[in-house]
Amino acid sequence: MQFPFTYIAIISNSEVIIMAFFDDISKKISQVSQNTAQISKLNSEINAAQKKIKDLYGIIGKTYVDHYNSDPTTIVAPMVEEVLSTFRNIEALRAQIEEIKGVIRCEKCGTEIAQGTAFCSNCGTPAPKPKEKIPADCFKCASCGAIVKKGIRFCTSCGT
Repeated sequence: MQFPFTYIAIISNSEVIIMAFFDDISKKISQVSQNTAQISKLNSEINAAQKKIKDLYGIIGKTYVDHYNSDPTTIVAPMVEEVLSTFRNIEALRAQIEEIKGVIRCEKCGTEIAQGTAFCSNCGTPAPKPKEKIPADCFKCASCGAIVKKGIRFCTSCGT
């Protein structure tokens, strides 16, 4: 008669720590690769938007030359607005990249600095204060600046 074997794994504390260490590294690598993919996608969108601007500049120039004796502001106004809109889109995409990377730009020299840093590491200029994110279901009290849920009649911090 043959008996089935039961295997019992004996794991020491050091092996558990090593396994936890590798799990943690795996999660960090996964997050970094997700961030890298997201940044690559956003950079691709920026490149496409910059190409669109370049193409629009060519069209604006051709349109202006074709209608030189006409009023250029009327002819090219929609294209100029589209260029400006595309520039705003590029800035929004760059802001998303900075948020993913956890950085902000120095207002004086443009160097990337970590969020929460007090001064630029390149020029020493005080870092811009982070903009406070207010949830969609809240508003900021005009008197004290506290975040208050919408629908509440009085501020729970100052009573106004």
